[in-house]
Amino acid sequence: MLSPNSAPVGSVVFTVTVVGSNFGADSVAYWNGLPMRTMIVTSKELMAEVTAEDLQNAGLNPVYVRSGGQNSNTVNFDVLVQ
Repeated sequence: MLSPNSAPVGSVVFTVTVVGSNFGADSVAYWNGLPMRTMIVTSKELMAEVTAEDLQNAGLNPVYVRSGGQNSNTVNFDVLVQ
């Protein structure tokens, strides 16, 4: 689960909360296959930075977490047309 799970094109930089399970010290969130700056909060919650570059184009952006060499399920973040 992502919170928030959408933002308008051109939004300012913010952090998204990723809720899941079994996150470890090596967990990294990915946006469109690229690593995000990630902070581990608990084994069930991460915070990841969404950059201005991430928000330049409208559309669905796949987000997943890699931990222990495995990828989580993918959830889409929707960058909305204003």
